Amino acid sequence: LEKTVELMPRIASTLNAVGSVAGFQVPASLESTRFTTLETGLRLADGRLATPGLTLSGREVAANAEGSIGLDRTLAYAGRVTLGQGLVKSFGNAGRYLADEQGRISLPFRATGPIGSPKVVVDESVVVELGRRVLARRTRDQIPGGAGKVLGDALEGGDGKAADPLNLLPQFLKAPPTPTPPPR
Repeated sequence: LEKTVELMPRIASTLNAVGSVAGFQVPASLESTRFTTLETGLRLADGRLATPGLTLSGREVAANAEGSIGLDRTLAYAGRVTLGQGLVKSFGNAGRYLADEQGRISLPFRATGPIGSPKVVVDESVVVELGRRVLARRTRDQIPGGAGKVLGDALEGGDGKAADPLNLLPQFLKAPPTPTPPPR
């Protein structure tokens, strides 16, 4: 699988696109990262060998996927590649902005087509999401006072979704709360 599915070069390319905006460089070694362990179940049905719970792991990287390999020599997989904390730290300060609560980065992917030359696609929305996350967290850290927090929270979205930029203006125009006078 590792020789035909160019997963890590695609992951590196995606992160390089984010890095060009966010100001970090992806270590060159990411592209050649190898998986050393493969775990899965096997089930043969309808001319396909399903591999439920496929897990590939290596140093500082893991991939989990669901899918199958056909007797017609095609494959169809969807999953996530997760970069470990050590690798994410190598991105410098930007890694801190990109990482989830556990200090990792997860990227969804799909691999489909002939076994010898499958097409590997990383979900493009993840690039937008990671870029938005970096912008939100940098804004929160670099703009002093409440303005940085309001802008950062709005960009990142309190519920994990991007806020509508048109809703930012009312937050800035809202009058600050008036202090309550002490009781007499």
